[in-house]
Amino acid sequence: MKLLIKWLWIIAFCHVLSIANAQNDTLHHPELEVLLKYPKSLQITIPGRNGQFVNLSHPWENQRQVLLKSDTAIYLFIDGSGIIYQYKHQHFVRLDSTIYRGYNYGAFPFIYKNELYNLGGSGYWRITGHLRKFSNKAHEWYIIPLNEENPILNEPNASMIWYDSKAGKIYCANFIDKNEGIKKQTTQNYNQYKVKVLDLNTMNWTNLGTLNRNLWAFTKTTQEVVMTPWGALLDNDGKKLLWDFEKNTLYRLPLENDKSQFITTNYLNGNLFCIDSTLYLCERDKIDTIPLSLAEFENTGIPIYVKETNQPKNNNTLVVIIAALVVVSGGLIFWKYYKPKKHQTSIQQIVNNNLGGESSLPTKSFPEYTDQEWEVIKLILQRTQNNAPTTIDELNSILGLKNKSLETQKSQRHKILTSINQKYLAIKGRELIIREPDAIDKRIKVYHIHPNAIDELKTNMSTINEGNI
Repeated sequence: MKLLIKWLWIIAFCHVLSIANAQNDTLHHPELEVLLKYPKSLQITIPGRNGQFVNLSHPWENQRQVLLKSDTAIYLFIDGSGIIYQYKHQHFVRLDSTIYRGYNYGAFPFIYKNELYNLGGSGYWRITGHLRKFSNKAHEWYIIPLNEENPILNEPNASMIWYDSKAGKIYCANFIDKNEGIKKQTTQNYNQYKVKVLDLNTMNWTNLGTLNRNLWAFTKTTQEVVMTPWGALLDNDGKKLLWDFEKNTLYRLPLENDKSQFITTNYLNGNLFCIDSTLYLCERDKIDTIPLSLAEFENTGIPIYVKETNQPKNNNTLVVIIAALVVVSGGLIFWKYYKPKKHQTSIQQIVNNNLGGESSLPTKSFPEYTDQEWEVIKLILQRTQNNAPTTIDELNSILGLKNKSLETQKSQRHKILTSINQKYLAIKGRELIIREPDAIDKRIKVYHIHPNAIDELKTNMSTINEGNI
């Protein structure tokens, strides 16, 4: 038994030693040269998208490694764990003694007042909004209480984050409320389309508003490009958009701009980061730099979030409103049952007697559409439910117009969309399909289902699928 215990201790020691020795198995990285040359006031995060700064053993060999620069040191954070290294004398030296892992994949690591933090992440069946701080004395991470928990996932097609290190604020759009231990009415969409800011000076979250509905589709097509002094530069469905949370403004880097093409070509192939007004692309043993300024971006005129209206806070005001509603309701009921009734003409009495007080004429509750019209409606409804617009190209495809002339395409689209809307308008009093300019390029038209018609439309479509109509 004693011999077995000794062998177990030897195996455990060898495993720890293999991890510790990883600090000496580092390769040359130009990112380190750049950070070492800059003044102590610099604070920057390099996502480590394509760089393995330290060679680690299983199960850490493929985990994302993030470089963090404080006033006094360079650190390396291993995603999905509490493992942290410090760069000393041309080697990474491990600082932590944690044994826990798998609880914070996709966390957002950062430095605040020269101390290490990480926020959110996924693991153990849920996405959290926990804020963790590293203790240099205990070599462990401790949780920091906040006024509320907002689940954050720092990965593509998830939360959109910008860290204003000078102000000590973290802005976030779209929180991922995924908790597999809780029953929910829907499991299709975990997105909370809110925009909030975490003030690290007070450790409190503040709700700024609701994410602009025109931007909801970007939560499914977003990829971090680089943090800039003016906001988060993201790749949203191929568009290079600058999310300036502080000014609540969305900027666009024109596609024809050479720098937009440079970013598109290179940002996934190396580590791209921004210092002041210079972009650095570090790939293997080379460094490319290009200047970048806010003046090169176009203001789209689209706000990132819409402020929410506050509910009445004065209880007396609420009581007055309720009392007024009660009085008005009582008056309406009294008028309905006790108002003088006009004498009906003999003709009206005869009609009422013959019809039993009810109209015998058949009424339609929903329009009768052709098969082709239903195909168009299904397409636009599906895109609307996914918070994405339907484009002209998608309509041309489903209508078989791809190889037709532009004039024919326009004429046929107009004909079928007009028919759908006129039929719906005749019965419901409003149009079914909304046509509006694209959120980013106003020259392009896109299509949505009217929000008040979605539920009824889904019900009628399910009835059709069951063969009842």
